[in-house]
Amino acid sequence: MHLLFVYGTLKKGCSRSSVLESSRFIGVAKTTPNYKLYDCGTYPALVENVGRGLGVWGELYEVGDSIMNRLDQIEGVDVGLYK
Repeated sequence: MHLLFVYGTLKKGCSRSSVLESSRFIGVAKTTPNYKLYDCGTYPALVENVGRGLGVWGELYEVGDSIMNRLDQIEGVDVGLYK
């Protein structure tokens, strides 16, 4: 199992939230202040910004390998959009 922090379209009520319906929702969470959210037009990007971030609010889930693999495909991990 993996812990997954989501901050955009995968959050409850957002356009891709159905992907996580079978995963265990742990709760609302916030990153450390080392991260900042940027508007990239059609999607947000969470970027490490040590010492200059404010922290980002999101949700924490426990997900299995099959969901992680599906998310990697959806989010474009193979083309370098996310890691």
